[in-house]
Formats: sequence, C-alpha cells, structure tokens
Amino acid sequence: MSRFIALDAEQGQLYVASVIIKGTAVKFEKAISIAGIGALTPANAGDIGRRVKEALKEAGIAPAPVVASVGRERVVLKEIKYPANVATADEPALVRFQVSKELAEGGDNVVIDYFALPTPDPDGQRRALAFAARKDVLAAFKTACQAAGLKLAGVTPRPFGIAASLMRAIKDGAVTPPESVNSPIAILVRGDKWGELVILRGGHVAFTRSLTGLALNAESAMLGEIKRNLAVFAGQWSQPVQALYVAEGDMPGGWAGRVQAGLTIPVQAFDPIAGVETDVPPEARGCFAGLAGLASLRGRSAELPVNFIEPREPKTAKDPNKRMLVMVAASIFVLMVAGLAAGRMMVSSKADQVKALRMEKNEIEDDIKNMEESMKRIKVVKEWQDKNVNWLDELYDLTARFPDPRYTEVVQLIGKPNETKNTNAKYVAEIELNIHTEGGKHVDDLANLMVQDRHYAIGSKLSKGAVSGGRGAFLNVKNQQFILKANIERRPPDQYVEELKASPGRHEKKVDSGDDFLNGGLGGLQ
Repeated sequence: MSRFIALDAEQGQLYVASVIIKGTAVKFEKAISIAGIGALTPANAGDIGRRVKEALKEAGIAPAPVVASVGRERVVLKEIKYPANVATADEPALVRFQVSKELAEGGDNVVIDYFALPTPDPDGQRRALAFAARKDVLAAFKTACQAAGLKLAGVTPRPFGIAASLMRAIKDGAVTPPESVNSPIAILVRGDKWGELVILRGGHVAFTRSLTGLALNAESAMLGEIKRNLAVFAGQWSQPVQALYVAEGDMPGGWAGRVQAGLTIPVQAFDPIAGVETDVPPEARGCFAGLAGLASLRGRSAELPVNFIEPREPKTAKDPNKRMLVMVAASIFVLMVAGLAAGRMMVSSKADQVKALRMEKNEIEDDIKNMEESMKRIKVVKEWQDKNVNWLDELYDLTARFPDPRYTEVVQLIGKPNETKNTNAKYVAEIELNIHTEGGKHVDDLANLMVQDRHYAIGSKLSKGAVSGGRGAFLNVKNQQFILKANIERRPPDQYVEELKASPGRHEKKVDSGDDFLNGGLGGLQ
C-alpha cells in the first residue's frame, strides 16, 4: 500500500486530494480546496507552500509524495511525427529536437516530455504528443512543496488527468460509454475562473483547449466555444466527436443540461470525486477531475505518461560483448607497449598531417564565426517579424466575422503596426475600419465577435453621422457611418481558426444601376 497527495493550482485556487493505492485499487481519503492564494509563481511559492502545510494539518492529511497537474495554459502542446524505425534509445532525443526547433523561446528555458501514441499514421510514421513546460513554472511547484515539507514526485499536464478521470467513471459505470471505444469523445471541465475542453481519440488525448473568460461567464458563449472546438477537431481528424461528458457534481441546473440543448450529440455529467469525504460544494467538484485522473494513472502504473520532473532521456545501449571488448582492449594495450619504439619513428611522418589538420581547424573556426554573424542577422529579422501580424489571415477572419453585406460595407480599411518602443508590447498592430451601415447594431456585433477571439482589444467605436450621397444613400441602406478601431495581438497561423461560410445565391438581386457591389466578399470593400 502507498499514499500520495494530488495537487492542482489554477487561477488563485488550490485543489488537494489524499489518495491511497493498494495494488491497482485507488481510494480517495479526503479532498480539500484552498482559495485566495494568488497565481503560483516562484516569488510567492514559499508562502503558498506554508498555507498548504497548515491546510493539510487542519484536514488531518499526513505528508506524502506529491503528484501535481499543470493546466493547458501553462504548457505548449506539439504533435510530432517520426520514422517508425527510430531506435527506442534515440527516440527522446529526436522528439526533443523537433519540439525545440518549433518553440518560440530557447529549449534551455523549458522541460520537454512526450507520450508516444500507440496507433501509427497511415503513412507508417509514428506519432507522439510532446509537451513543453517552462522551468520557472516547475521551480514554483518545487519551492511550494519544499515549504510544505513535501517531496515533489511528478508534474504532468492536466489533460491526461482529466482523460483518466472519465475512463475511471466509465469503468465504474457512472456514465454510459460511447458506442465504440475508438470514437472521439470530449470532456468539459469548468471552474469559476478557468476551464478546459479535452477530446480523446481511441482513449488517448488528441486535442485540448483552454476556455476563454467570456465562455466561463456566458452560457451562449460557452456553447459557441464548444461547437467551434468540436468543428476544429472534426476538420483536423475528419472524424466528428460522438459524445460530451461534463465533470461536475450532482446539482440542479448543471452545465450538462445547459449545453445539451444546443448540441446534437449526447451529453452526460459525472462527479470525479463521488463518495469522497469533502466539504467541496457540487459546483466546484468538477475542478477535481485532473486530480482524480492522476490517482487513476498512479494506480495503473507507477509512471505517469508525461512527467516534467523525470522526462524521458536518451538511453545508452548496453553492449552484450562488453567483457570481450575489455579483453581485446587489454591485448591492444600490450601490443602498443611492444610497438612504442616503432611508433616513435612514425611521429615525424605524422607531423605534416597534424599541420594540415590545424589549418583545416582554423578554416572551420572561420566558418563558424561567419555563421554566427548570419545567425545575428536572422535574429534581427525574427524580431522584426514578431512585431507584425499576418494581414492575410486577419483579412480572412474579418471576412468570416463580417455582418450581412446587404446592410453593412467597409469603405476603408487601414492596418498598420503599433508605433511603440516597447518590444514586449502585447498588441503589435492596429486596424481602423470605416463602415457604412444601416445602424450601430451591426458594428457592435462585429466588435463582440472580435472580443470573443481574445486577440483583439477594441479601441473605440465612433459614429460619424449620416452618409451623404454614395451607393448606400441611393438605396436607403448603409446610410450611417462608423469608425471602429482595434488593437491586434500577434499569434501563430494555427491560432487563426475562423471559417468563412459563404451562402451561394444569397445576394442574387441586382440594383437598377447594374452595380453588384452587394455581392462583395468583405461588405463591398473598395
């Protein structure tokens, strides 16, 4: 029998559970939550650790090794492909190399671990989910555990724990399993200030996203974000999600019932800490899904699928003929001693070779210096790129969000970099839209959609009054003029997930002048 403490910190809230493992059986002793601790950082980790120590003492939880989960916001997820014939000993180094070259910051600042997926690609290549966590995040966990008098045994991404908690609920009969074990299924975990959506494929984590603050506070936004992420997954894998499971306690008006009304797939709720001694209210019990899954993972195996404290390392292959090699080496040594005199005669003939090698070495060093200059120039170009945005993607997303062009059109669009000397500024560009519309509601709708994206900060919406003349005035629509400004945050291409859904034949009616500008893609943009 063994004990350990599962720990999860997110948005100023700390979740703790005491777990007993006997064989493969897992039993929760107690579960508690600690509020108002602030975000866990290296600066306040000692104070948080001392609060944990006091809370464990008050709850009667004895010290034990700690296994912690870290949220999706604090890790970088990459899916890696590599040849199937790569040796097991070389696999960690290959995966780490591929992840490091795609990270925005240097590999020396992060810890990388991965989980090899059992099913290969149709092209025969193997796949792995690789995770990278900043070293300062792990240092904060270590400092907190030391201050609490505990030993940190493992840190793993929360999505693995969330997935394992659902598998445990299915095994215990708490929820109805999907029709096929290989069918994609989704899990929703929601707290007051954070939330995550995890999608499993073949029982393994294949997709995970953090929920936006807007989705946490508005039911319609929550439903919209769930639908959008399910659509993104279906587009990537060409396989729709078959069911959604919501981690929450048994209570009236739960989120499972709310989202079921807007989805066509079945939705079920499950309590990840059902039957555990705790004073945690029903609306907060779903936040323990990650911890419940950690307990199940440790119950099945002593090793976590991903552990930033003990990441996978390249292994040196053992030589079965090591003894024979030692004997051969000894024989060579004897021969070298016997031939020492003859070797001295060969020294002079090797001097020219040494000279040539030194010249080659000097040439290589010169090449390295030249390469360093090139790397400096590349770095300058990258820094310049980081201060700009991808305007093609921005125009596409704006087109996808734009209101009905029968009533709204853009007559002028100005996009430019933000003129700031702060190289760490969050918003690197700004956009100004001169919009003709029949009323301010369409402009407000567009601004709300941009706010939901989390990569925009709406600067202002200025009414310029009625439009004098022009096509809008002639048709008695689009007769109001507005100026909408927004700041834009830089993001990688894979975070542009908007999808333009055109409706053929939507604007087939022509105006008397023959001008078909109402059929334009971006509201008749000139």
